[in-house]
Amino acid sequence: MFGKILSELLEAQYQAVGHPLTIVETGTMYYTTLEAGETTLDARSTFGIAQWIKKTGVKHAFHSVDFYSDHIESCKRALSQNGLDGIVEHHLCENAATALRAFSFSMDFVLLDTAIEPEYTLDEYLAIYQRIRRPGFVVIDDTHVPCGGQIINKGSLAMPFAVNQQKLHVWEIVKEVGTQRGEKCAVIPFGREAENIVQQLPRWFEVTSQLRG
Repeated sequence: MFGKILSELLEAQYQAVGHPLTIVETGTMYYTTLEAGETTLDARSTFGIAQWIKKTGVKHAFHSVDFYSDHIESCKRALSQNGLDGIVEHHLCENAATALRAFSFSMDFVLLDTAIEPEYTLDEYLAIYQRIRRPGFVVIDDTHVPCGGQIINKGSLAMPFAVNQQKLHVWEIVKEVGTQRGEKCAVIPFGREAENIVQQLPRWFEVTSQLRG
């Protein structure tokens, strides 16, 4: 479902801007074993985005940043086995925020999904938020994940920053509607047109506005 959410956002964004997108993710897909009920890997972020790019037939730029070389190699194999090689430009780094700051280009769509600690996500967000073109999106994965009686929220620092400092709205989307876990990701639209895109997502996404600037 997560890959489907991302591809729906990207398609609507591409239709709105009418030019190839610059897409960046932190946290490369590395778990490539199909789980029960899965027939493809399109729920995984890197795979889902690469698959969407191939379907468009447009030369979008897609950069994927990760700490671990084995994660990157596992991802490359899975992409190649599914006819998606050559679509993703991989970047191996020691720190994702540092790698993001080294990029000299503006971005249309950014997915933040590396370390579990909210401090890392905030640092990554601070590295890119001033270079998001409008209408643009930042997506933060795992903003509500039940785990051992607690709730993991990678965006617990970045989301309030977007609301309080930038006066942006933050939307949370249930990634698997109808399941008991209720895992969520956050979508931060940059610009009114981007916010309209979120509001017009397919009804089978459970979209709730949690924080408003």
